[in-house]
Amino acid sequence: MTATTLFGRRISGRRRAAAIALSAVSAYCLGRGITLGIGVGECSVPAGPGEVECPPGVVPYFGFGVVGSVVGMWIGAGWVGTVLLLSGVSFGFFGAAVTEGPYRGHAGAIVWGTLFLVPPVVLVARQAVRRIRYGPERDLAEVGVPGVATVVSVGETGGSVNDDPIVHLTVRIDAASQALPPVESTRTMPVSRLRVPRPGETFAVVFDPFDPNRWEAAEPAADAGRDPADAGAVVRELKQLTALRSSGAITDDEFAARSARLVDGREP
Repeated sequence: MTATTLFGRRISGRRRAAAIALSAVSAYCLGRGITLGIGVGECSVPAGPGEVECPPGVVPYFGFGVVGSVVGMWIGAGWVGTVLLLSGVSFGFFGAAVTEGPYRGHAGAIVWGTLFLVPPVVLVARQAVRRIRYGPERDLAEVGVPGVATVVSVGETGGSVNDDPIVHLTVRIDAASQALPPVESTRTMPVSRLRVPRPGETFAVVFDPFDPNRWEAAEPAADAGRDPADAGAVVRELKQLTALRSSGAITDDEFAARSARLVDGREP
């Protein structure tokens, strides 16, 4: 199982889980560091003459929190890492507002805590809406975007179904809409022993823009008989349709109908 990070890289599900766990621990440490730091008011490390020394846990907590959060997002936590990071900062300000110290009940700490909590709430709500709209229960015929897939690599698994080999198929999908960037998808799937896809081959697909691993071939990859030049013509025509829609020459409904017929002849 693979996932896509904030930076567009494909990673394993285990690596993403580890990245999220690191981000969660780092967010807690960051919040704890903020609580300890502002909870005593102004402090210094090390403390000079007449200065208040910061609690001993401030620097380790804060340092690990910042570094761990950045590393977590980089190695695969993605938007979840961003939510945890901002939530950790919010937790730190709210912690200072409820613990004994000069900022207990302080309106400023409460306001900053609220401000840092708003973006995570918005991000979670946005992802929830995407899940509802583009979730696995929705048919690709409803939410799919037409595009052209180019075979990047084909890896053997050693398995087979009815003498047809099971392969790790990696494809690059170029959407018809110029607003969507190219994505890569790796799936383990059976292919026809008579027509194993080769790197560089192309075929028309319909895919979920929020989950690149959800795609259907207009012509199944295992039996793709379309010449690569023909598939290239399909993507060119799809881009022309997109340009017509952007210019207002055709409506969204006309675009959906014509692109659906162009890709695989299905009715929208």
